[in-house]
Amino acid sequence: MTITMISKKKKVLTITCIADALGVSVSTVSRALQGHAKVADETKRKVSNYALVNGYEPNILAVNLRLQKSRTIGVIVPSFTDPFFAEVLDVIETNARRQNYNVLLGNSNDNSEKEADLFHSLRLRRVDGMIMSLSPKSMFLKRRNFESGATLPLVFFNHVPGFSGIRADAISCDGYNGMLKLMSWFFQNNRRHIGFINGPSDLLLSKELLQAYMHSWSIRRRKIDMQLVESTDLSKEGNRQAISTLLKRNCKLDAVISFNDHVHIDAVEAAAELGIVVNQDIIFGSTAGRSFSQYLRQPPRVSLNPFPAKQGQMAFNALLQQINRGKIVSPFSYKKIEADIIV
Repeated sequence: MTITMISKKKKVLTITCIADALGVSVSTVSRALQGHAKVADETKRKVSNYALVNGYEPNILAVNLRLQKSRTIGVIVPSFTDPFFAEVLDVIETNARRQNYNVLLGNSNDNSEKEADLFHSLRLRRVDGMIMSLSPKSMFLKRRNFESGATLPLVFFNHVPGFSGIRADAISCDGYNGMLKLMSWFFQNNRRHIGFINGPSDLLLSKELLQAYMHSWSIRRRKIDMQLVESTDLSKEGNRQAISTLLKRNCKLDAVISFNDHVHIDAVEAAAELGIVVNQDIIFGSTAGRSFSQYLRQPPRVSLNPFPAKQGQMAFNALLQQINRGKIVSPFSYKKIEADIIV
């Protein structure tokens, strides 16, 4: 004969149970557990000890519902596998945990439609705020689309919208001064025909980099040759096409600055296939070096440090400040991290 044991479900300890056991009101227990200043220290001690000994666990959903907060933030990035974004996510998650926040992650894979779906999905989950790095064709690169979506605390980092007056904070490295430093390095190393593969024109970083590139020529009283500039949509095909176009236009090309290391990888691969000796015939640089650069067979000769940990820290701090304000109000800030060259 088989005997089936039916265990009695353990009763969940609530603040009402604690109040009955200690002979105090439910509101007193609630305030004591929150460390309220108006509750006597002795009462706080008794309530805390009873809760600890008897395994009390607060109903997080009920608490959040009462406070009208989910204690959850959303983070959307173009890639989980990129070491830059992996480091940013690690910093954000660590800081969120310290502040008792959960993190919901979304990987747009540099796809604008997926990015929009992720943004909508996270809003439906009632996140308290969002941190984003934009895909090349993001809906947020158009003001009208941005305004329709900016109804909760929002912080952009790294790839940020290219228009002013956004209802969000933004964090990025100082691309303008970074490009000036890169161009100075190339001129100091006797390079005079410096090509530039820029990113999508709607990204603020792309605009800043191009302005600095052009300014670098003008301050040296040199004619700006726009045949040395080509843009890419950041796809592998687009990156390879950009370097091929530059090489066909400019037989004297002796240096190339890429928008980031992913563009660099595709560019040097295509250049090598055309017989170019990388970093000898043409010196390659990047405006956004990644932590994996040292492992590349043909790394950029010079690049800029994108400071992923600092961007992650600043983005989280900015979002937390917005959330704690309780409503979306100006002023919003755009903070830039000083550029630093890696040689």
